[in-house]
Amino acid sequence: MNRISNTMIRASAGTGKTYQLTNRFIQLLLYGAAPERIIALTFTRKAAGEFFEGILHKLAKAAGAPAEAADLAKGTGHPGAGPAEFRAALRRLLDSMGLLTLGTIDSFFHRVLGLFSAEFGLGGQFEIMDVHEMEQARLTVIEQMLAARQVKKTEQDNLIKSYQLATAGRNNLDFVGAFAKHLEECHELLLRGGPSDAGGQKGVQMNRMQAHAAADMHNLAAA
Repeated sequence: MNRISNTMIRASAGTGKTYQLTNRFIQLLLYGAAPERIIALTFTRKAAGEFFEGILHKLAKAAGAPAEAADLAKGTGHPGAGPAEFRAALRRLLDSMGLLTLGTIDSFFHRVLGLFSAEFGLGGQFEIMDVHEMEQARLTVIEQMLAARQVKKTEQDNLIKSYQLATAGRNNLDFVGAFAKHLEECHELLLRGGPSDAGGQKGVQMNRMQAHAAADMHNLAAA
């Protein structure tokens, strides 16, 4: 198969990225690439469906009309391709539908982890969490972090004091949500300021109490 140079497309929504990407996929097919060896990923299932639909639509039109074939051949860098070539590409694509890697980024990495679970230190079955399941898991982790049996009293006090300072003592009806957001901010401070040496040079950008809370959160998460 002829080599195709790497291409990066950076553009905002509605500027034709999908048009270029579907052409790129068809270009690879015309060069002889096996459909199951082409990886095409998007962020959502809807976008993946639209992407696949666009490929099929272009190939079907080019397979049945010389004028459409000429336009697609030009757009994919194959000026000599005609309806016969596009029919052959469409047939190969349809025959490989069950083997295609055309979906979301999450589903792709889920497959990779499933194939190499032992190498990544994972055992048993695992699934991708939806938004609700992720929020429930976060709440469970926060409860475990603050459980007196699992957390040092000083670390727990530092986290609570840090939250009180950050909110200036304001009461919040959604305490759990507000506290979870505060933990995220502490974690970001930890990443910016460095490891648990909160009083050192790497933590100089942080408020001292926030730095201690960030370090405590790091210790709690590791517990």
